[in-house]
Amino acid sequence: MDATAEANVQTVMSLYAAFEKGDVEGMLVALDPAIDWEFYGPNTIPLAGRYHGHDEVLRFIGMIGDSLDIQNFSPDVAVVASGDGVAVTGKESGLARPTGRPFESHFVHMFTLRGGKIVAAREYYDTAALVTAFTGAGD
Repeated sequence: MDATAEANVQTVMSLYAAFEKGDVEGMLVALDPAIDWEFYGPNTIPLAGRYHGHDEVLRFIGMIGDSLDIQNFSPDVAVVASGDGVAVTGKESGLARPTGRPFESHFVHMFTLRGGKIVAAREYYDTAALVTAFTGAGD
């Protein structure tokens, strides 16, 4: 892995470390002010949507806390970096707060970095598991 890819991985891992500690300011340090963040899924998942800039990402982070009780978050199953891109796979489980229903999902997070900051993030989850947790549909 070249020095740029290695530095990009460190930036992404610092984002995860800040998230796990609830350190919002630490998260923002890793994000470009014009960050473009997207969590894919249908609108029955409260987090689904696209968020632009620090203010919207802060709103997204608040929505995570309001809608999920995350019990396990393991973002380091596999990390692949090349050029400006970092892909991370992992597992997450917890409860959907509105229903108290459990969820478990593998995920892939795709990050694009420029100048040492994350400029784009894409989150891919098992949307069926999340829809079931938030609505009970599919039981």
